[in-house]
Amino acid sequence: MLMTKACLLFASAGLFAFGCCRPEKGPLTIAVRGKPSDYAVVVGEKPSECLRHAAEEFTNYVAKLTGVALPLVEGVAPAKGHSVFVSSKGLKDVDVFRFRTEGRDFVIEGESDRAALFGVYDFLENQCGCEWLSAYHEIVP
Repeated sequence: MLMTKACLLFASAGLFAFGCCRPEKGPLTIAVRGKPSDYAVVVGEKPSECLRHAAEEFTNYVAKLTGVALPLVEGVAPAKGHSVFVSSKGLKDVDVFRFRTEGRDFVIEGESDRAALFGVYDFLENQCGCEWLSAYHEIVP
């Protein structure tokens, strides 16, 4: 059930799809430019400032990449649709993160809150092509 590789999916006619590859089950598409998504970004109840920032960064950059605004939910995942979970095990000073899928849900999980933020940035940079060149200049494909 672990996701072995994340990737971007480019559809014909200039559409941009943001998602990940699950070799055993095929692609998991989170957002497609110009189409509504049934995904929400979920962070636990009363998240730390760092964990909430990680979830906000994910939603902000998905919107920049696809034009799709995913709702940000604190607490329990919505009953309808699917989720991108940004979570942490709550350890201190352990900067390890992982990506995985649970059915049609995508999980970015850090050992610490800071690691979850690093996981979001790693995914955006290495799988989506985002680059941060300075505090004032970024590249978002």
